[in-house]
Amino acid sequence: MDQPTINVAEIARQTLRQLASRGLPPTPENYAALFAELSGSRPEHAVSRAPRDRTSEAAAPAGLELGRLVLDLLHEWERSQAGLSQLHKRQALANLAAKAPAMGVLPWLASLADLVQHWAALPARQPLSGAEPSEPAPLDAAEGGAAGAWRRLWTQSLRYGLLPYCRDESIKARARELLAASEDGSADLDALTAQARELWIHWERVQEETASVVEGLMGLVDLMLDHLVDWLGPDDRAAAQVQLIHGLLHEALNPEHIDRAREVFKELVYQQGVAKKSGDDAREAAKALISLVVRSLAEFADQSARTNESLAQDLARLEQSEDWDEIRSIVQDVLLRGRELHSGSAALGAQLEQARQEAAAAQARIEALEQELQQASVKLQEDPLTGALNRRGLDQAFARETARAARSGTPLSVALLDLDHFKAINDHYGHDFGDQVLRALVDLSRRLMRPTDLIARIGGEEFLILLPDADAARAHRALSRLLQAFRTQRLTDPGTGRRVEVSFSAGVAEWCVGESFTHLYRRVDAALLRAKAAGRQRVELAEP
Repeated sequence: MDQPTINVAEIARQTLRQLASRGLPPTPENYAALFAELSGSRPEHAVSRAPRDRTSEAAAPAGLELGRLVLDLLHEWERSQAGLSQLHKRQALANLAAKAPAMGVLPWLASLADLVQHWAALPARQPLSGAEPSEPAPLDAAEGGAAGAWRRLWTQSLRYGLLPYCRDESIKARARELLAASEDGSADLDALTAQARELWIHWERVQEETASVVEGLMGLVDLMLDHLVDWLGPDDRAAAQVQLIHGLLHEALNPEHIDRAREVFKELVYQQGVAKKSGDDAREAAKALISLVVRSLAEFADQSARTNESLAQDLARLEQSEDWDEIRSIVQDVLLRGRELHSGSAALGAQLEQARQEAAAAQARIEALEQELQQASVKLQEDPLTGALNRRGLDQAFARETARAARSGTPLSVALLDLDHFKAINDHYGHDFGDQVLRALVDLSRRLMRPTDLIARIGGEEFLILLPDADAARAHRALSRLLQAFRTQRLTDPGTGRRVEVSFSAGVAEWCVGESFTHLYRRVDAALLRAKAAGRQRVELAEP
């Protein structure tokens, strides 16, 4: 009975791979043992068990001995040749191994022998000037084993773990020097290890300093935000925005939270700028009004003083005069001054009325500007499709409601809703009908829920409802009523006029004092997943 054919090229390739994966030095003994293990016998026997092919034997080069070839391969692998790195050797063997399936066994071995002879023809790498010749470093001798893996890991940690993130130019320059020395292959291993240790110690010190700076800056930001909240007052809208920024920066610090905090702060700065402009306009109008009143009163008082003085003089003349013509003239002067005083008083009244109207107009402009600002801010916080709050609006509402709940000691619950099979509805009935379903849910929630309850759209078909002054049990009952009403909604297919069944699954959780939005969302999302796993169309309470 014929013996099964053994692909010697494949076994040789697998043997080299096993040497590397097991971290064994590529010695002749290890190679022979692994070759025998993979082939089921000693290497020589494995070759002899292959069926003889006279054509292949005739084409085989004279003097090709597998044992000698393996020993030469290992020797040249360990030797350090000039102009030939371990990487080049690995690539050459990998290319040759890839060609094995298309070549016969002996032609492949002949190609391997040619490659080994090419390596053997290269001169040995010369040591650095002034240095004593030495044996190749263990890293080079076992490049394919554990030491080679450690070398690659070490260089990759410098190249990809340090250089892209380090801002210290001296550390980056030193890391590049170590990489160059490592890739050269001639550096002393002990010296390289010591230098790398110094580099990592320096890097650790820099990281500690950076962490200390970040911690100090966060403390400074906390101090500023705390004083801002105290200054603005707990019920001020700006105070809610400041508390939102504070919460974002105290969750897991990441670029998304920083960007959101920056956007909220920009909006806060803009609103405060408009408020300052409104205040400045109000102060200028008040100053102008006061100046006009004071000036008009001063003029009226001056006129009154002159009139009084004239009246006193006329009275003295009147008492001394016996001439009726003179008396008649004095009386006419008195009447004329009275008319002048009355005219001045009327002018003062008109000026004061004009000032009052100008002040009222300025106040109306300020109120209109503030109302426009408020409306623009609300629009920025709304989902344009459904009119529910968007993520920015939810963040501010959550900060405001949690602050109120913590201050008053009242409960606050949240519900996370997800429409059941919404993708299938969208695909089957079209996106316009899907939008209609989303709007129907928001409209229904506003009709059935309390005015203080807030609904926000935070995903495609995912909504979150804030329920102030409601514990988990009360919120669960409210969501169950909403689910029942939503299931009975009459939503019809625009094409056929048939009623379309819609529903949602929901999770409900009660907020704990000091709990972040991220942690609360995880709890309520876990409850939502349980509702979906239990068959959908249900409301589940979150774990405490």
